Amino acid sequence: METLRKRFEKLNRQKIRVEAERANSERQLAELQEKARDLYGTDDLEALREKLSAMRAENERRREDYQAHLDKIEGDLAAIEASHQEAAGDNP
Repeated sequence: METLRKRFEKLNRQKIRVEAERANSERQLAELQEKARDLYGTDDLEALREKLSAMRAENERRREDYQAHLDKIEGDLAAIEASHQEAAGDNP
């Protein structure tokens, strides 16, 4: 009988721990869903995935535009530098 009582107590403690973890997980899920609704207008997982994909695509487009802009500036500066070196070479 003592063995069964100890087993029951162990299982009961485990049940209490699991229930507390579940309640904590449910609270966290509710908070994250609310945050998603506030930030992105939805908490639907598929809609959030689509938004993330669109955000990544927009980020990549902006990165490419920025890279092209920097490449142009670099090219313009190289042209100006070459022009100055050419002008300096013409005047002894």
